[in-house]
Amino acid sequence: MTAVPDGFGQPEAAATASEGARDGPAEPGPPESAPAGEAGTAGTAAGGAAPEAGEPAAGDWLAETEKLQAEKDRYLQMAQRIQADFDNYRKRAQREAANQKRDALRGFLQDFLGAFDDLDRVLAEAAKEPGAAVFRQGAAMARDNLWRAMARAGVAEIETRDAPFDPRFHEAIAAVPSPAHPAGTVLETFQPGYRLDDFVLRAARVSVSAAAGPETTES
Repeated sequence: MTAVPDGFGQPEAAATASEGARDGPAEPGPPESAPAGEAGTAGTAAGGAAPEAGEPAAGDWLAETEKLQAEKDRYLQMAQRIQADFDNYRKRAQREAANQKRDALRGFLQDFLGAFDDLDRVLAEAAKEPGAAVFRQGAAMARDNLWRAMARAGVAEIETRDAPFDPRFHEAIAAVPSPAHPAGTVLETFQPGYRLDDFVLRAARVSVSAAAGPETTES
């Protein structure tokens, strides 16, 4: 068998490689174009951030802020009016409660004065009985305790003796000539009068001095 010499059958390949070496390296082709989305993102990164879709502009933010501030002021004024109305209601309720309490106390004291007068009459009669000293002492203690309770409630006896006649506090049932007193001076008290602060529970029934002349009496 005949041996094939080296290089047999390869001249064309060697020639082709030799021609490529003489021509130099191949020129690179044009770069591939990037996708549209990537190109937009690259441009945004290079030129600065752009507002996202649907985000309000600065003018819209300012208008919205002013609107919210106006609503806040309106609700604040509403709350202040409600608070003022409640304060007025609370004060009015307190006044009404105080008036009701005062009127109830006035009515009770006016009814009680009759019983208080009876106690004074019992003491006056007991003073005439020598054997009623113990009874008189007990009744006097009861009367004193009742009077202290009335005084704590604001009750005071109306002044009468030698006081100028005052129709607000005195009821004249007799006019007596008295040269020793100016006309219109209270001379005697037939029934004591009482007041609760400035309110007259009962006027004092009195006699007053009159000008010289016959004694006159009013029923």
